[in-house]
Amino acid sequence: MNYRKHNFVKPIDIFIISSCGGHLTETLSLKECWNFLNPIYIINSRIKLPTEIKESTHFVKHSERDLFFFINIIEAFLLFIKYKPKYIFSTGAGIAVPFSVVGKYIFKVKIIYVESAASIFKPTLTGLIMKHLAHKFYIQSEYLKKYFPNAIFKGSLII
Repeated sequence: MNYRKHNFVKPIDIFIISSCGGHLTETLSLKECWNFLNPIYIINSRIKLPTEIKESTHFVKHSERDLFFFINIIEAFLLFIKYKPKYIFSTGAGIAVPFSVVGKYIFKVKIIYVESAASIFKPTLTGLIMKHLAHKFYIQSEYLKKYFPNAIFKGSLII
């Protein structure tokens, strides 16, 4: 079906939510896993993007545990209404929380979260929150099992 010709939005299966920098690097290392799912990337800072994700990326306000969090909640709600994804995947950081709250409690989507590879011995604040929101929670360091006993350890995303 030609979605543009009929003015429809092509169905989106998954939101890939990430902060820029290392979080995005970890996220993009897995892009072959979801490219067939018609992803929308949601990033919290305007940065230069790889060509292959430019057309499918939305930028949202950068929030660091401040009032912009509530702007992220509104942005999340509007993007969920527009695209209606079934899943969220995120490696953090803070942008994962407002999208996951909206996704889980309003739109009933499944959430997959991967704790940052930079978090080796201590959990991140985002991880401590996301362990309550994510349906699947992965860690990249076995040392984090004491903080996240139900987490799944499969090794590091980036070697």
